[in-house]
Amino acid sequence: MSTVRWLGLSALALSSMFYAASARAADCPPVDRAWVTLSLDGQSPSEDESDAGKLYRRVSMLLQAELDRRNLLVCPDATSAATTAPSARIHLLFVTTSAPNPTSLDISVDDAVTGKQVSRRVELARVPADSRALVIAVGADELLSASWAELALKRPPPPRTAPKPPPRPARAAPPARRRIDLALLGTAEIDRAARPRLGAALDNTWWPTASFAFSLELGFARGIGFSAPDGSVHTDSFLLGVGLLVPLVERQQVGLEAGVTARLSRTLVSGKAHANASSFNDAFSTLGAEAELRGWWAFGAGANFPRSALTSHLGVGTWFNEVDVLDGEQHLKLQRSPLFSAAVGVAVQIP
Repeated sequence: MSTVRWLGLSALALSSMFYAASARAADCPPVDRAWVTLSLDGQSPSEDESDAGKLYRRVSMLLQAELDRRNLLVCPDATSAATTAPSARIHLLFVTTSAPNPTSLDISVDDAVTGKQVSRRVELARVPADSRALVIAVGADELLSASWAELALKRPPPPRTAPKPPPRPARAAPPARRRIDLALLGTAEIDRAARPRLGAALDNTWWPTASFAFSLELGFARGIGFSAPDGSVHTDSFLLGVGLLVPLVERQQVGLEAGVTARLSRTLVSGKAHANASSFNDAFSTLGAEAELRGWWAFGAGANFPRSALTSHLGVGTWFNEVDVLDGEQHLKLQRSPLFSAAVGVAVQIP
């Protein structure tokens, strides 16, 4: 055994005097502390005044001094009324020989933590009598340490992972979809007959859900008069439009929507004849359909209050019937497909 080891053993021997009192005073079995049992030749002669009893107490005291660093308590193997099982059982067994005194001792450890059983033999013939208890205690401690060595191994650190990116700033919530939009629009439209019409419209859009909306439009448009061989022609149209819209883009302040609209118009035609010619008035109804794209930009908004928005509409559609007017014997084109329309105005959005 090396000099360093003997120095450690000597330190144990000196410190045992300080630990002896606490070890004897400790209650066995402990309630809030792990513990091990110690037996000699199948017994725990803690109160025996024989040589075996003295050796047992000496080994128990020295072993306790070492196991105190691990917060373990050494108790007799005969301890009863234990609420928890011991972490290990240490058995000391003298080897019977023909000599008057045993010359060797077997130390075995039944480890309840790892489920292992380890043992070793200590030759006592070469050890002075006053050092035998120290050698036995060190041997028992080394067996415990060997049994628990794998539990003391440090696990490798977890693999390094890339740091998580900082959370993105939360975007402002889009305006509430359940709302009514009332818009006053200036309108312009022209078709293949090249008869432009200018007017105004009132559009009411109702969003019952976030997925779609219904629109209802009432409008009036006056056609720009055009000349004919026998005079001039003027038109006034009244419009009713019913549509379905879906959202394409919506942010806090801007939005883009697409939809289809069915159009019903009632047009009044008035003629102004030249000298020596006659004129008459007429009226006709037309039905059409239009695909529409709407955009808006809101300003002066409150979360739960009406807010204003600039809005614009672009559309392309078709008439289901074509209309001509007569100038004498000549047919003048008044309404032809396709139809192109545009509108711009101010809307009030009511949450």
